[in-house]
Amino acid sequence: MRKIATEEAWSIPEVAAALGEVARGPSSSLDKLLIAAIYDPASKGSGYAMLNFLDGLLDTEGPAPEGNG
Repeated sequence: MRKIATEEAWSIPEVAAALGEVARGPSSSLDKLLIAAIYDPASKGSGYAMLNFLDGLLDTEGPAPEGNG
């Protein structure tokens, strides 16, 4: 069995796609900067995009990180 944390550390493709739409919306919220960095593939140059952070959130089958298995 693989342990997962809360919704902030795991997601499903449908939720990720919806958050990508939010990131491209007209809001001027500062939270949008983080949402865009993680969930909008067009958001180039952010640390999250460069680290493929979203791939890790969507990975339900890969190995558990060190110390969490």
